[in-house]
Amino acid sequence: MSSVGGKKRKTAASGVASKGLRDDGRGDDENSSASSNGAGEPEQQMIDYTPHYEVLVKEGATHFDSVSAAIFEHIDNSITAFKILPPEHERKIEVQIHMPAKGLYDAEPIYLAIWDNAGGMTTKQLEAYFTAALGRETRGLEPKGKGEAATRMAHLAGNLSKFGVGALQSFAYLGTQLKVITKDKEEGKVRYYKIDKDYFKQKEESHGRDSVFKGAVRVVETAEQALEEGERRTQLVQHLQQWNELPHFTVVLIRLQDIHKREIFETQGSK
Repeated sequence: MSSVGGKKRKTAASGVASKGLRDDGRGDDENSSASSNGAGEPEQQMIDYTPHYEVLVKEGATHFDSVSAAIFEHIDNSITAFKILPPEHERKIEVQIHMPAKGLYDAEPIYLAIWDNAGGMTTKQLEAYFTAALGRETRGLEPKGKGEAATRMAHLAGNLSKFGVGALQSFAYLGTQLKVITKDKEEGKVRYYKIDKDYFKQKEESHGRDSVFKGAVRVVETAEQALEEGERRTQLVQHLQQWNELPHFTVVLIRLQDIHKREIFETQGSK
């Protein structure tokens, strides 16, 4: 029962809209009215449905069944990036496996590096790269209005990286750490950002779930400065020094999981 102007009238419980809230749960202060005189707004209890980090960590296992297929996802990303460059631009893609020194195979990780000179990435483009399920149209890699059906057909025809999430799925299958080092053609700055499965749980417990999906892109003078001590393999350092002289580049550096180390060892041993 509610009272208006001293008179009582019935109010249907299911037909009263709370002030400031429409049926879809969004605020609509301009068109809303109070459910009763002086009743005030209902209590609001906020929830957080930021994805758990395991959505990213475990997702790759369902999309790839071999190291070669997962690597090809990154190669396809590089090929796609070349599409925005003029035809006369020299195109270069390299795939390298950086092994530990002999006798340290069990103790030291293997690093996979995929290089291209397809224009590099700005901070905003790095953010898009690491944003799971961000479609190509949103990332500026597809014409607007192309639609999901057409994008799916392109994917089936051989365009593997249907979504930005493709690179993250590949990483989830291949490795424990993903680092992208890039120099963009607009500003010529060297930037890098990394994600690490081993750090996800610690970060969530210390700073909350949404902190896993946030971080700082670092800007350095040279590409070599993006390497940490354990990553400084001689050939990798030399290659970074050479590519740092280019006007723009991107290298995707993945620390491989132990299970894939064994697969690579067996391949190397069979040659």
